[in-house]
Amino acid sequence: MNHHRALRASTDTGLTIFLIMIVGVVLWTTDEMLGWNLLPDWIDKYAQLLVIIFSILAAFAVVISVMCSFAVMAESTAEKSGIGAPAFSRRAKLIIAAGILVAFGIMFGLHKVDQYRAGSRAEAEKQRISARYDEVRTGLQNLIPATIALFSPEAKQFLTGKPSPDGDEAIARLLTAIQVSTPFDPAVSIMVASQSPYTHCVITTLPERQRQTQTGDWKYLSRKYLTGFPSDWERNAIQAGFTGKEMSVPRGKSGVFINTHLPSSWGTLSHGDRVAGIVMLQGSM
Repeated sequence: MNHHRALRASTDTGLTIFLIMIVGVVLWTTDEMLGWNLLPDWIDKYAQLLVIIFSILAAFAVVISVMCSFAVMAESTAEKSGIGAPAFSRRAKLIIAAGILVAFGIMFGLHKVDQYRAGSRAEAEKQRISARYDEVRTGLQNLIPATIALFSPEAKQFLTGKPSPDGDEAIARLLTAIQVSTPFDPAVSIMVASQSPYTHCVITTLPERQRQTQTGDWKYLSRKYLTGFPSDWERNAIQAGFTGKEMSVPRGKSGVFINTHLPSSWGTLSHGDRVAGIVMLQGSM
């Protein structure tokens, strides 16, 4: 091996990489600090990866250059002492080549093992999340009848009537009690019909720290009024619920009231001969 040539090549490569990194740092600093937007967007996206790659290449170039420097000094000393450099035999070259191939093979095998283990972990995590989802959803579904029974005729009247401080406080107290008393700590919300120009209203409780207004009054509930539903599946499901039919909701859907990405369960509140509202229990993962 010609160590002089290797020394020159590694040194030139290292200096070139360092020069590129210096120019890159100057451009990146100008782009970020002064906001001149000199660099294309893809460089911003892969800047960290490029820095790592160039740093590794520069480190290898420096190490090779240092090793070649020692080799050149050793050869020079050997020549002055009259010691000739040993020639590599064909067998030695084959052993070195085979060693390099084996090293690459081992790295490739380890990479495949890492991919397999990562896939196994991802699959196990997916199964765990699915099992947890089914557990929470089933638990909430079993609790819906008892939850619906907690709403007295007066509470249903508060929900369908004109908002009042006393009624809001009573509903907020009930919804908070349902949440803290129900396993899986579900978020509780109620959808009721609303007057024109709105079609429905979603009622939830406000956190206690947000209940006192700046004027000193008290506000217990949050009301989100709707003029419609952006998705057909949710509109059809809500219409079915308010007509006393079964609500068919596809899994993996998210709307303004229904979100089956999270384990959820719901039931209808009957008031007289009509549906007063839909109670939603939405657990967390």
